[in-house]
Amino acid sequence: MKFVKVQSSTIDAVKHEGTKLTVRFASGSEYEYDGIGQVQFYEFLSAPSQGKYFAEHFKHLPFRRIK
Repeated sequence: MKFVKVQSSTIDAVKHEGTKLTVRFASGSEYEYDGIGQVQFYEFLSAPSQGKYFAEHFKHLPFRRIK
C-alpha cells in the first residue's frame, strides 16, 4: 500500500500493511507501529482529528523508527 495523506498538523501521511501502521510525521520522520487491524486503521482515517486519534489509540503501541 502507498502512503495516504491525512489532514493533520502533526501527521503527514500513513500506510497500513497487515497489522503494521507506518506514520510519516510532518517533521519527515517515519515510525512503524505494530498491532493495528484494518478496522482500527479505517476508524483512524475517518476520525475528525487523526492526530488526536493517534495519540489516544496508537501512541502507546510498540514502535520502531524507520527514518
